[in-house]
Amino acid sequence: MNLPVSDIVYRVFKENLWMAMVGAVSDWTLPEFSSGFCREYPDLLDPSIKEPGKAC
Repeated sequence: MNLPVSDIVYRVFKENLWMAMVGAVSDWTLPEFSSGFCREYPDLLDPSIKEPGKAC
């Protein structure tokens, strides 16, 4: 499994969701927790986005 460090750290500590998401997108991934991010920050990321390039 090849995961960005921000994804791993978020899975361990469950803190700073927005920071983990920024790190994951900058590593060109959309992590499993992106749907939770969309619910918490609907003005920052549309849930219909499924490609990291469109999240920027």
